Amino acid sequence: MTIGTRIKHLRQEQNITQEQLAESLGITSCAVSQWECDRTAPDISQLPALANIFNVTTDMLLGVDITRRKEKIDEFIEYNRLNFNVIGDMHGSINYLSGKLKEYPNAPDLIAALAESEYSLYFQSGMELAEDEKKLKAKEIILLCERGIKCTGRDGNTNYFKQLMVYLHSYLGNIEMAQKIAVSMPSIPQTCDMLYPRTLKGKDALKEYQNLLLNLMWLATIAINGIRCNGEYTLDEKIEIMMLKEKLIKLIVGDKLNFYNNVLFYNSMPLSKAYLKKNDKQSALSELEKTLGYAEGYETRPDTNKYEPCWLSETEDHREYTNKHSTKTNYDELMDFLIKSDYFEIFKGNTKFEEIHSKLKTLISDTPPSSAMPPRQKIV
Repeated sequence: MTIGTRIKHLRQEQNITQEQLAESLGITSCAVSQWECDRTAPDISQLPALANIFNVTTDMLLGVDITRRKEKIDEFIEYNRLNFNVIGDMHGSINYLSGKLKEYPNAPDLIAALAESEYSLYFQSGMELAEDEKKLKAKEIILLCERGIKCTGRDGNTNYFKQLMVYLHSYLGNIEMAQKIAVSMPSIPQTCDMLYPRTLKGKDALKEYQNLLLNLMWLATIAINGIRCNGEYTLDEKIEIMMLKEKLIKLIVGDKLNFYNNVLFYNSMPLSKAYLKKNDKQSALSELEKTLGYAEGYETRPDTNKYEPCWLSETEDHREYTNKHSTKTNYDELMDFLIKSDYFEIFKGNTKFEEIHSKLKTLISDTPPSSAMPPRQKIV
């Protein structure tokens, strides 16, 4: 890559026009155009100013450390994936990424990783935060996403940043802005998941179509949640809707649930609570027993495992790609649920509940917290 090509890439990455760059340097836009076409090159005295405008080193501008830069950024993102997604050390990962972003302030991949981590911590982990603080965090993440879009440039993929912005603007009540961004995004038929399998044949196509099936199932479960939460349903109807989610997952995935034990774990707890509201304690306990089974299935699944149905023959569950939102295990979260939902008071003296509680305590004592898990790869 020539210096002219690098200047063009950096300029477009940061949404700077040739005219704006020329004005910052006190030269004509024609001169910038000549550089980018490799007809001429900037004078060596102009390199520090160019580096300052693009917030990069002069070595990078000259192409000395571009490969090393990418390698370092990839290392940082892999460290975050292991520390955040696998172990669940959200605060540690966010502090780590924030520090690395100071070294590489215009790296869109780093910005995306930090935005994702902050969104997971403040909006998905169940972390208790005062409403004014949560709104402040939402605004900070939106600014981070806007920065990411600017650094990505015209040819990069900014959809993830826009996705987060839709969520956060909706949360803040900026509905018109959220809708404006949402309608600018590709519809389901126009997404990579739908289109890419059409470019392949044989086993390659089969694998992509099977992954598409799992993704569509995942989207369907999200739609089911939205239907339950936004409709005016009776308690019996809400229970029926939650059971639909369970039936759909088991229809597609089969008996070996792998990762989807986790999805059903979070579906089963509110289902048990719904039965309690009906004063159907027997069904509530049966659902609680299933919840414990889902927790155990999720926590003890192999690092890599196949799915059973023939229509998922090429798909695998990889434990290391799990996206955790805390260092707690599902066992810990279930215990928290029992305490907060007054199950110990409601089922005081109930033999079946005591058996479930006893097994849960054993599993908690036998399972180290996620933070005790060593990372698979040490990255300094």
